[in-house]
Amino acid sequence: MKIVISDYKSSLNFDINYAISYLRDTLGTNTEIIVYEYNGNNKEFIDILNDADALITGYLEIDKEIIQSLNHLKIISIMATGFNFIDIQQASRSHIGVAVNQEYCTQEVSEHVMSLLLALNRKLKHYTNDVDAKGIFDYGTTNNLIRLDGSTLGIFGLGKIGRSVAKKAQSFGIKVIAYDPFISEEVANECNVELLPIDDVLSESDNISINMLLTNENVGFFNMEKFKKMSKRPYIINVSRGALINEDDLVDALDKELIKGAGLDVLVSESPNLDNHPLVNRDNVIITPHSAFYSETSILECQRIACDNVINYVNGNYDKMFRLINPEILK
Repeated sequence: MKIVISDYKSSLNFDINYAISYLRDTLGTNTEIIVYEYNGNNKEFIDILNDADALITGYLEIDKEIIQSLNHLKIISIMATGFNFIDIQQASRSHIGVAVNQEYCTQEVSEHVMSLLLALNRKLKHYTNDVDAKGIFDYGTTNNLIRLDGSTLGIFGLGKIGRSVAKKAQSFGIKVIAYDPFISEEVANECNVELLPIDDVLSESDNISINMLLTNENVGFFNMEKFKKMSKRPYIINVSRGALINEDDLVDALDKELIKGAGLDVLVSESPNLDNHPLVNRDNVIITPHSAFYSETSILECQRIACDNVINYVNGNYDKMFRLINPEILK
């Protein structure tokens, strides 16, 4: 049995020994495990995977060309909840299972949303820059702060994380509205959230939290057309996937003051060049390095679940997997 754990350098910035030990304890000490830091060389990457049974990754793009080159691979296990980087159709055609982590960081991500929401609305970046960089100790250097109690938060994507965000926001006295065509009124009512059409959520929200899964259909969902409908000039918070926002339009919306600012845990690129990036060095934009999921607990859970998906798949225990994206390959 050969298992490859591979990702970008920044995404492998944690102790992988837990996963290695977990796999060998379960599958046997003779299990070959290779940790490979992806450097952009697809030929080298394919050579590493050539005789592998399983690939564990978080954010690598596994496209049609790569998948077609892997005749031995049985499963791709993703150390994340999203799977937009994988060509699922080609994986299915090649009879390769694709599994994701269904649940491991809901609390961390929803806490991150609230951290960004609070920091933006209280303009903490502006004030800390004043104090640290300018030696200014004066609350009057900015304005337009609102009281969150009684404000409205619009959530796009009322899944587990969206509902966790709603619960936390409501504890601050914030009214929560949402758009999610896949959630029933019954589920929304249970968490005291009003489901509304897209345009109503855009126009009524003081803050917007993006918690949608990225699909081929919603790439660039938040574009200039939608920014222009945000009549209350909200803060935009994205902890989902960067490609849900058209970044050029976001920069334009910030420059034209169509929105107050943004809290971004993700950008379109997972390895962005931050030199002269148009979203960097803005008082009203907070960027974190896709860290919303991160805690000591979630890192261990992320590894464990990804490993369990591999273990259960190769042992034929499909019903014990957390989520197999393409179960049709089992038929």
